[in-house]
Amino acid sequence: MNGKTIPEVVGSNALLVGRKEGEVNADCMVTLKTGDGISIQCKLPPGESIDSTFVQVFGMVSGNTSVDAHSIIPLNENFDLDTYNAAVDMMWTDTHKPLFM
Repeated sequence: MNGKTIPEVVGSNALLVGRKEGEVNADCMVTLKTGDGISIQCKLPPGESIDSTFVQVFGMVSGNTSVDAHSIIPLNENFDLDTYNAAVDMMWTDTHKPLFM
């Protein structure tokens, strides 16, 4: 998923990859910037933290720009978010979308 595809799956579980922007606040919220530049508010499970710049989040999409995370996977610091975003864009074309939905 990327920022522009998140609104299409509100109420469903999804995988999202993004760059951490700032620190986790007292409400267990952190902002992730997707490859297409959209800021997503991510609610982490209690006690969870993010120690890497790039993460994969699995969780329930709770709004057009919000995800309630079930799990967080740290990604390599050299993760290429632009290439990932290009792949997501390709998967959401009319030609390829049926393969991934």
